[in-house]
Amino acid sequence: MESPVPDIPLNDCALLVIDMQNDFLSDKGYFAERGIDLTPFQRTIPRVKTVVEFARAHGVPVIFTEQRYDPRGLDWPEKLHRVLPANFRNKQGGP
Repeated sequence: MESPVPDIPLNDCALLVIDMQNDFLSDKGYFAERGIDLTPFQRTIPRVKTVVEFARAHGVPVIFTEQRYDPRGLDWPEKLHRVLPANFRNKQGGP
C-alpha cells in the first residue's frame, strides 16, 4: 500500500484521530438532529479510514479521542462558541 502521508518517519509516529464520532458524522447524531449539513464532515471519512488502515498495517499506534459531555450539557454552548465560526452559529441559532 502506498503511503497516504509520504515522507513521514513511521517509527517515530502515532496517529491521533480526533472527533470521528456519531454525534458529529452520523445522519442520526447530535448535529444531524439539529439540521446541520454533515456533507463536508462526512467527506473526510474515506480519507481518514485510508490513513488509519495504512498506519495499522505499518505498526503505527492509532489513538482515537472521544468527546464527552457534562450530563447536564453545561459545557456544550461554551465549546460550540469556540469551535464554530460566528456566521455558522448565527445561521444555526447557536450561542
